[in-house]
Amino acid sequence: MVSVVTYYELYQINPIKARMKLKELFSKTQNVRQIARILSCSTSTVSKWVKRDSLSNLSKSPKKTKRKIPNDIIDLIKSERIKTNYGRKRLQRHLKDKYNILISSETIKYYLRKFKLSKPIKQRSRYKGVSYYNHSDLLPLEHFQIDTKEILDSKTLPRDIYKSILFKKLPLYQYTAIDVKTRIKFLAYAYNNNRTNALAFMRILNMHLRLHDIKHRLYFQTDWGVEYGGSSSLTWLKLQNSFFEPMNITLLKIRKRKWTDNAYVERTHRTDDEEFYIPKIPQMNDLKDFLRLAYGYAVYFNTKRAHYGKHINERTPFQMLRIFRSDIKESICYLPPILLDYVSSDNTMISEELFNEICYNLNMKTVRDVTTTYSRRKNFKKIIRLRFCFCFRYFIKNGFFR
Repeated sequence: MVSVVTYYELYQINPIKARMKLKELFSKTQNVRQIARILSCSTSTVSKWVKRDSLSNLSKSPKKTKRKIPNDIIDLIKSERIKTNYGRKRLQRHLKDKYNILISSETIKYYLRKFKLSKPIKQRSRYKGVSYYNHSDLLPLEHFQIDTKEILDSKTLPRDIYKSILFKKLPLYQYTAIDVKTRIKFLAYAYNNNRTNALAFMRILNMHLRLHDIKHRLYFQTDWGVEYGGSSSLTWLKLQNSFFEPMNITLLKIRKRKWTDNAYVERTHRTDDEEFYIPKIPQMNDLKDFLRLAYGYAVYFNTKRAHYGKHINERTPFQMLRIFRSDIKESICYLPPILLDYVSSDNTMISEELFNEICYNLNMKTVRDVTTTYSRRKNFKKIIRLRFCFCFRYFIKNGFFR
């Protein structure tokens, strides 16, 4: 016989009374199928509540979780996020390198949201429809972006790191060259930012690449800084003809006031601050320690550190290089950071090219050509005065007036 009131209807009124009805009928009939037929429910429902003493609902959370993250690792994710301000992918690599903890980026993303530590992404204004490079046509170690970084920057370094650089008398300028295709980076340092050091760095880079069987033409892309020729197009042309052309190099210039043309090298400067200068400078005592740790950082950046760029796909720069050139040895990533002041101070490397360029700029034809690039008349006297002072200091330094 089927009951007029079903188990589902009793459950909607009061779940506990519905289960009491099940147990009451079972005590009379001792037949699970008959009770299921009377109350219009399943036999598994009857068997479940007949065997159970408590009639209230139990928690549905799992009792044994095989893949649960330990609480100490969860606390470590929280503390490292607050300390480093890294995103989920960089935090994943940081935990792997520092603590040897393997955890997926999606799990880190979950806990960052749980602790309300995932900041909303603020979209920057983007330059749409502009493609500066055709990556499929570029050769590895062909196109380099080169720039000078002022290490002593109060906007990016904490105050204690800033004071430590001054107190330990560490180099103030970093010369950086990064390959667009593979992201291999080469570094050099100097106490003075001038053209002598910049040209010495580019010549050392060229010698290092040629030593590793890089025979194709190189392209060095720089901004309009004084160390790379200044704002004069004629000086740029003179450097190209007298200094770079014999080495099979083309000197390229970005558009003026367009920092996005040099985006790769500008972005890697931030990485240098976050992963080298801020954590490593407290461990340094003198210049020797600085150069030793800088060499280790350069090797780590080129051979161990995974990149997340559009064309890199979490590979290291050397892994990207081996995809295109399997014959190149890993030693190409081991160019030690050189203190350029000691290399170029004796003028043995580039004095001839620089001297010819300065003498060429002394004649009036060059001065008239330079002034045509400026629209205002008031800049004329400033150009002449700056050129004369620069040439006069250069001649005194090299003993031409003795």
